[in-house]
Amino acid sequence: MKAYICILALVAAATGNRIKIYNNCPFTVWPGIMGNPGKGQPDGGGFALGSHQTRVINVASNWAGRIWPRTQCESSGHCKTGDCGNKIQCNGAGGVPPVSLAEITFAGAGGLDYYDISLVDGYNIPIKMEPTDGFHRRGGRYDCKAA
Repeated sequence: MKAYICILALVAAATGNRIKIYNNCPFTVWPGIMGNPGKGQPDGGGFALGSHQTRVINVASNWAGRIWPRTQCESSGHCKTGDCGNKIQCNGAGGVPPVSLAEITFAGAGGLDYYDISLVDGYNIPIKMEPTDGFHRRGGRYDCKAA
């Protein structure tokens, strides 16, 4: 059995941040995106991402929220996993469990960025997240690896 991982890459930029979403699965995935209250809903909160395709979303330098993979979505917007109310663009609605979550906070406590993979809402497909490019210190005492 092969494990397919959908990858999120976090990229810091001077005027904001970019989140690069790469679908490493052999099937289309519909990323759902939900900003925390007051943080905005980038790209309307969702879109289709074909197998082995990449999409970069731009967010504010202090954006915080979650991204999750939705699977087997129909043209009506209904998804078998991670559904957000029968919509392709979630526009602030969260995903219905079970769903794997990538949680991100840019410029959080102490001005630091925080990220994690959470299974608090269950699990639908594997996800991986790591910082890339940008300005982050590697090899330090608290250097974070891929989540």
